[in-house]
Amino acid sequence: MREGGKKRLMLYFSTKQEATDAMRARAVARRDFGASGEGLSAREVAEVVSLRGRLAKVGGSLAVAVEFYLRHAKTVREVVTLGDWVQRALREKEGSGARESYLGALRVVWGGFARGREAVKLADVSRVDLETWLESGGWARRTQASKLGDLRLLFAMAEKAELIAVNPCAGVEVKVLSDEAEISCMTPAQARELMRVVSVTGPDFIAYAALGIFAGLRTGEIEQLSLGDIQFDEGVVVVSSAMVKTRARRVVKLPVNAVEWLRFWAEKMPGQVRVLPFSWERRWAALREFAGWKLPWPKNVMRHTAASMHFAAHGDEAAVKTMLGHHASEDTLHRHYRAVKMLDGRIITPKIAGEFWGILPGR
Repeated sequence: MREGGKKRLMLYFSTKQEATDAMRARAVARRDFGASGEGLSAREVAEVVSLRGRLAKVGGSLAVAVEFYLRHAKTVREVVTLGDWVQRALREKEGSGARESYLGALRVVWGGFARGREAVKLADVSRVDLETWLESGGWARRTQASKLGDLRLLFAMAEKAELIAVNPCAGVEVKVLSDEAEISCMTPAQARELMRVVSVTGPDFIAYAALGIFAGLRTGEIEQLSLGDIQFDEGVVVVSSAMVKTRARRVVKLPVNAVEWLRFWAEKMPGQVRVLPFSWERRWAALREFAGWKLPWPKNVMRHTAASMHFAAHGDEAAVKTMLGHHASEDTLHRHYRAVKMLDGRIITPKIAGEFWGILPGR
């Protein structure tokens, strides 16, 4: 049946009360919103009235709010779950040529966060979800900061793919205490004793120790180096992009004592092509212990020692960044390698650094 050019709708209700509520809702909708509001349910009418009241308190209106949202909202191209996105993001990183060790770390962090939330829509993940997960693991704050960095990558990739309109990592911070941020650095005596033990007991490790302690190369980089990557006459080592964490090829200028130690290694081990021997971890741990390292081996202590001693000796921040392979904009060096303490508690001075760079084979 038509009335005034419009269809007349016949509605049915289970109870008289439901019919009464519906009539009241339509009356309110007609009064407040005109004929266009008749299609709203009682709940929708109540929600609109409430929102209008909240906006009125700050001098706004529904029209202004809707216009602001439409102007700033991002379009989500696809609705995916958190579990699905983690798998897709891992495949994307794998396809980009990321190293297996790096992929393994991402699997642990991303998979750990997604566990129990696999079916949650990616767009519904909130800042509270991230903060709760970081605080519930019982990790040190420095570890939390590292995990947060991995999660930032996960959601930055989702934002770039237009799968989320709001990045839940925005505003999430983990403040690392100053004592947690301090790095470990060898004393010249510790470095000298380690090099002595290696040269006598494990000469096939001389190049590894020299490149780590005096040139600051990462273990993952040294592990893939061969004799041909070292240019003795030029005093440099070429680290290809496939070896580097940042995927940027670099040529590392070697300190004089590092070159001397590498020459000593080449003379003592003429048949060794790989810089680091196969199945090296257990033997390296034994050599460290023989050199007096009874405590756990501090993480990245060789790399930190090289950077700290170089900076103390020369004060050239750009040169140290080049040696370490840091981007020019990174502030890691500025934050961590000034006024560094050695493992015996002393601050590194130019005099101490000079003693360190004087460690040579046979002395």
